[in-house]
Amino acid sequence: MTTYLPQSDYIIEVWEPSTTQAIPTLLTQNYSIIVCNSDAWYLDCGFGGWVVEGNNWCSPYKEWQLIYDNKPYQALNGNWIITDPTQRKRILGGEVSLWSEQADALSMDSRIWPRAAASAERLWSDPTTNWLTADDRMQLHRYRLVDRGVGADTLQPYWCLQNQGLCTLHNQHKDPKKEIYEQLINNNK
Repeated sequence: MTTYLPQSDYIIEVWEPSTTQAIPTLLTQNYSIIVCNSDAWYLDCGFGGWVVEGNNWCSPYKEWQLIYDNKPYQALNGNWIITDPTQRKRILGGEVSLWSEQADALSMDSRIWPRAAASAERLWSDPTTNWLTADDRMQLHRYRLVDRGVGADTLQPYWCLQNQGLCTLHNQHKDPKKEIYEQLINNNK
């Protein structure tokens, strides 16, 4: 490949699942890449099939949490991780994709936003934490988008925005209602 596509002349966009070996292989061959993992950053996944009945080829739906946690330098399943700083610098960015077979002007905003914002935060700041720390921020951002006229999809009920930290179960063994009850009891002592 290097004979026909000189590394100095080409940037390669990888439209494959994060588990593909194409990403580490291309970086090892000194190519610069843009990542668009079909198992995390395809926004048209999870809707009905349009050629055949049932789900479309890339189901399930890619929720914002998965999109946020997808790191362009690491396979979602952990099969590989790029640790070499020189290779990481050759990952120029990423892209979320929404193909137009099942999206039009009426559905586009809700399919893109706020999920694209989750990938933007991942790509721009590369947080060391997972989606849990971004949960309240994403809820607020969704309402910012709506206030500006963007038809962003709902992430949680409005009650959750009004009562931040009480909707998302950070630990399956914690009971938020019990914790609130205990706080009320302790405050009344």
